[in-house]
Amino acid sequence: MKILAMSDLHSSENALHLLKERLQRDRPDLLVLAGDITNFGPSEYARTVLDTAGSVRTLAVHGNCDPSAVRELLTSAGVNIHQEFRPIEKYTFVGLGGSPPPMMEIPRITDLIIVSHVPPKGYNDMSPRGHMGSDRLLGMVKKLHPIMVLSGHIHESQGAMKDIGTVFVNPGAAMDGHYAVIELERGIRVDLK
Repeated sequence: MKILAMSDLHSSENALHLLKERLQRDRPDLLVLAGDITNFGPSEYARTVLDTAGSVRTLAVHGNCDPSAVRELLTSAGVNIHQEFRPIEKYTFVGLGGSPPPMMEIPRITDLIIVSHVPPKGYNDMSPRGHMGSDRLLGMVKKLHPIMVLSGHIHESQGAMKDIGTVFVNPGAAMDGHYAVIELERGIRVDLK
């Protein structure tokens, strides 16, 4: 499965152009949006993002800059996985939107992928003010051992790393031209742009 992962579009026209371009060039099986689709609105921008995705299967969580109207739109479009499980092929995706990520009871699931707006503490979370990730999410990761955690929120910390049996990916801010293409075949291969 090929995933196009984007975060922190922040209502940017550049991010919308990037999305159109990458969907055409990369032809992903799945688009994952890790929050801050808008910059405190408008929800029409989020609608345009979903319309741009067209028939490409899409999963999304809200970020701290996405108002309730955006969350409602994602839910009505059937793409919101905030505090929900979504099986796709052999993988199970679970979403944790907002900041900080909410507490949620998650059972141990083989081939679990967590999509969280905020990264776990110590993984792709370095800002000028230090590590800004979530201790609570790190605890969940250590307990659940997901195969991957996709996050955003910290624009300065685009990266991919593997530790404690999990691949951690922050595609970077789409508003600044960043994204990730992830291949889930015989392991996990991440291409950051």
